Amino acid sequence: MRELGEEALRDVLLAALNMSFPSQASGETFNRTGKTDLLVRYGTETAFVGECKFWGGEKLFRETVDQLLGHLTSRDLLTAAVIFNRTRDVSAVASKILGCIREHGRYVEDTEVDLVGRRFRFRFKHPRDAGLRLDTAVLLYDL
Repeated sequence: MRELGEEALRDVLLAALNMSFPSQASGETFNRTGKTDLLVRYGTETAFVGECKFWGGEKLFRETVDQLLGHLTSRDLLTAAVIFNRTRDVSAVASKILGCIREHGRYVEDTEVDLVGRRFRFRFKHPRDAGLRLDTAVLLYDL
């Protein structure tokens, strides 16, 4: 898996999503302002929006979160940033991700922080309506 590129890794995730949501998950799918890496529809509604990126530092991670938020419509409330890590110190990356999220202007609160499992869930103010809250997960995969 370490040698796979972002698109190939995304396709592995899409295959797994389509096992649970047959023919509902797609990649590089247009949603609001651009294409998102992962999109799961439930009927005619969007159930999930996700972006996949390789860890490239805090600046790139912030841009990834902003890209994800920029693709949302006012009905999109469940999102994730999937980060693939090829660095040696995944614990340091996890700590940096946590800090970046907590500093984000739309951050509201942590809902789950698992540094060992490298899974994080947060609540954000929705970019289309500050009165709405959306759930954003960050999944960190060490390759």
